[in-house]
Amino acid sequence: QDGSETIIQSSAILEYQAEKTGKFGGKTALERAHINEWMFWDFDRLCPGLFRSRAYALGFRKGEPAVVEAFKQEGEAGLAALESYIKDKQWLALGKPTIADISVYSGIFYAADGGFDLSKYPGISAWKSRVEALPGYGKPVDVIPSTSRN
Repeated sequence: QDGSETIIQSSAILEYQAEKTGKFGGKTALERAHINEWMFWDFDRLCPGLFRSRAYALGFRKGEPAVVEAFKQEGEAGLAALESYIKDKQWLALGKPTIADISVYSGIFYAADGGFDLSKYPGISAWKSRVEALPGYGKPVDVIPSTSRN
């Protein structure tokens, strides 16, 4: 919340904060587009499989076994694509930490809850550790209000 304005969608919040603080964003339209590529990819390809698998595993959602398995496979496909990209890079966009890393990290942080074994993805695991080593890092479970965690 900023004054009387409230922003509730995570990507919009990240973009707003990057612009407001001058941190973790892009300086040019092209840099912002490269960051957004990853944020849109995350929303479309990675998080549906990870977060829905988590919801099924934790009982927030019910589904037929075939549907549950389809989301699990979608999550594994997203992780495999991310691993292929990040295995020889430090960061997702611009060669430095950006809101793209913060956005994608949110799904990765909760992946184990959905039954995903990140040890199969050494590039993701190393990248995850780099994100967690950033100054000011806080675990989502510690910084997200309890009413917003599910």
